[in-house]
Amino acid sequence: MRGDSQIKIDFKDLIEAVPIGISITTPEGETIECNSNAYKILGYNSKEEFLEAPVLSHYFNPKDREKFFELAEKGIVENFEVQLKKQDSSVIWVSISSKVRKIDGNTFYFNSFQDITERKKVEQNLKESEEKFRSIAEQSFMSIVIIQDGLFKYFNERVTKINGYSAEEIRNWKPNEFRKIIHPEDRKFVLEQAKKKQKGNKDIVNQYKYRLVRKDGEIRWMEIYSKTILYKGKPADLAMTIDITDKIKTEHELKESEEKYREAYNRADFYKDLFAHDMSNILQNIKSSMELSQMWLDDPEKKDEIDQMYDIINEQINRGSSLILNVRKLSSIDNGTIEKKPINLQKMLNDAIENVHTRFPPNDFIIEIGSFDESSMVLASELLIDVFENILINAAIHNKNKPKKLEIQITKTKDKNKKYIRIEHKDNGAGIEDEMKDLIFSKSSKTEKSTGGMGIGLSLIKKIIDSYEGKIWVEDRVKGDYSKGSNFILLLKES
Repeated sequence: MRGDSQIKIDFKDLIEAVPIGISITTPEGETIECNSNAYKILGYNSKEEFLEAPVLSHYFNPKDREKFFELAEKGIVENFEVQLKKQDSSVIWVSISSKVRKIDGNTFYFNSFQDITERKKVEQNLKESEEKFRSIAEQSFMSIVIIQDGLFKYFNERVTKINGYSAEEIRNWKPNEFRKIIHPEDRKFVLEQAKKKQKGNKDIVNQYKYRLVRKDGEIRWMEIYSKTILYKGKPADLAMTIDITDKIKTEHELKESEEKYREAYNRADFYKDLFAHDMSNILQNIKSSMELSQMWLDDPEKKDEIDQMYDIINEQINRGSSLILNVRKLSSIDNGTIEKKPINLQKMLNDAIENVHTRFPPNDFIIEIGSFDESSMVLASELLIDVFENILINAAIHNKNKPKKLEIQITKTKDKNKKYIRIEHKDNGAGIEDEMKDLIFSKSSKTEKSTGGMGIGLSLIKKIIDSYEGKIWVEDRVKGDYSKGSNFILLLKES
């Protein structure tokens, strides 16, 4: 003590101030001293009643009493939890700590104890709740896991079946090692959400989809429902996941089916409009020619005009035949029935030029081919001749010059480490304005109707070239001046 004042502390006052039960007992169970909390905890009305009761022998369960004395013989008992009967025979839980002391040759137990009945009830409820949780979880068709500090603190059997790892392997994972079962593209988001939940953050997403990577490498789609919980006094992430791979596959197949149906409908609509428009023009031209011919039949001086009408009729019939053939070819490309094989480029190009010259004589349409390797082979199909014919015919139709000229240059090139044959078609026609250069290869069916025959040709060759995994585009023959003519360029894979 500091200073001159002295304070006399009464032992009885001291133990009365302590908020727990205090007692001094003999090995025989006789209580020689206690505070008021001691007798109140055990349901006595007074200290005198409590001191007269043989507490240890009467209120301890025999097995607990035997264990208590075994510990007491070692000199100290700490937090010994035991059930005691109160004076009214009701049972409570108490936690007892005791030290053995010898005074004047006699042994005494200095005890402190407190009522922990409510705590034990809470623990029992938690235990029962955990047992119910485990029972439900083990029977669940969902994967259930509690993640805390980056570890799977609990997981049901379904987890092992879904990810392919054994329970022992999962228990031996290091903190956040579970990241390896998450697809790399989804990993950042999933781990971010897991960390937020383990920290108890509120800025979280409780339901989302991600891809799981099984131990054998198989990828499965999962849907997760999760929330932040307290697990053993700390925030944790309770995650419940369900395998939705079959659902995703079904949705994907349904979407593909819808897209195929839509594409088929659009193709049918395109073919219908194409026939309705072009065939209408063809039939109208034939009808007009027939009417004029009938008017001139009796006039000998109109023989040349009649011959011209017959030529027009014959040309329109050929145009109709070509239209039917082209639509069939478009349909075969759409259905994916084209088979690629090595094709001799020189033969295919020469055959196309020969066919075009039956319609546009060599004197009117001059086609020159630069030198190239005549043994060059490309990966294509028999439809390649239609590609060349369409390009050549378009070059002639849209060229008012006399004579019409087309220069073909063939070289070898590479694109992204793949070998290609580059075929350039340079004409001296009217050319194509810049804003139309891409549009002519990607027109809708409505715009193609008014192109005077060019639309269907370019639609056809674009589809064919795409099926070959090649490329087609158009540039100015003279860079920067479209009016000097066009240059249609093809890239075909070298075989």
